Amino acid sequence: MTSRTIDVAFTPLGTNWQGGRTLVMNAIRALRLARSTEAHVRILGSDSQGSSEYARAAGADGVVMYEAPPRWSLERVRNALGVRLGKHNASLGSTLERAGVQVLVGESVNWHLGNVATIGWLQDFQHVHLPALFSPTETALRDRKFQQTMRLADRLFASPCCAEDARKFAPEFSHKLRPIRPYSSIDTRLYERDCRSVVTRFGLPERFLYVPNQFWTHKNHLGLLEALRILRGRGVRPHVVFTGSTHDYRDPEHFPSLQARIREWELTDWVHYLGIVEHEVVYDLIRQSLCVVNPSLFEGWGFSVDEAAAIGKRILSSDIPAHRDQQAPACEYFDPRSVDEIADKIEQVWLSAAPGPDLTLEARARQCMPRRIDELAQSLLSGLQEAVSAHAAQ
Repeated sequence: MTSRTIDVAFTPLGTNWQGGRTLVMNAIRALRLARSTEAHVRILGSDSQGSSEYARAAGADGVVMYEAPPRWSLERVRNALGVRLGKHNASLGSTLERAGVQVLVGESVNWHLGNVATIGWLQDFQHVHLPALFSPTETALRDRKFQQTMRLADRLFASPCCAEDARKFAPEFSHKLRPIRPYSSIDTRLYERDCRSVVTRFGLPERFLYVPNQFWTHKNHLGLLEALRILRGRGVRPHVVFTGSTHDYRDPEHFPSLQARIREWELTDWVHYLGIVEHEVVYDLIRQSLCVVNPSLFEGWGFSVDEAAAIGKRILSSDIPAHRDQQAPACEYFDPRSVDEIADKIEQVWLSAAPGPDLTLEARARQCMPRRIDELAQSLLSGLQEAVSAHAAQ
């Protein structure tokens, strides 16, 4: 390796989590645009996982295919012993090494991989902050996963607030942490589209607020609906558009309970749920909306806020560390546990804001984009090269 080249593979985050997919895509795009270093970026996977399609969508150079040794084979037995006795996965390590991979980046690190360095990209410590949302069994599993990843990895990536949580969780591994701001890389062709097309396509009113969050309990849709109930009592009836997955494995009845509240509080005519939509549609909804709203109780980063800021849109956001870390230029904050405060903020926007693109904010966002992408690239490259050097020195 020279100081100007590096070969990295990512595990395919986000097969069932859009935020992970977005994280990897933004990282790959930033590395491709890096000016100082040539990065060869691939996805680790197999055909059965749809990895080739994932790699194409993410803009990676290709896939490093890995299949575990055949069951009951001598190689499988040797590998299993290595994993059990010393957390050494010789089979995966040799596959990566033959492919020329110097460092593997994944959400968790489960093994030593021979001459291949590893980076764990920690997502969040939600189970520490909101323990009521997790069973004791899952809490223990998450604790073990984080402890193992922080112990085995050569370096650790995390958003600034997640890095702070990680320092408190396992201070003995603080020296491995490298805070990363995973800036959203936006395809500027979106500015050429007529974002108002979503109004016709989905039968929406021209004026609406947009909430692009998955329907998970901690996303606090209930608090937002309670705020809309308050506004209804004031005679203020803002239209709100929602998109995202309705499945929360921790509480399968969460979305049905929200639907029941919408009916009970007579909000049906002002709440519009569009389902899971293409990312291009998300961007058009952001641009057409009066503003983007994120009432979440907790985030590791919060891509809906980050993407809205990267596009150039006004934002109403819960006042939590992850959202403050982003320093979005047109963001107003509220206490996510105060439904009256949420209602007041929404009312102000509804009575004053215009729909469609904010040309001033969009121009500012486009001007900042190259610098922000380069900052992300340099942070990633520094961490990748540190991991390779630290691993080689062991």
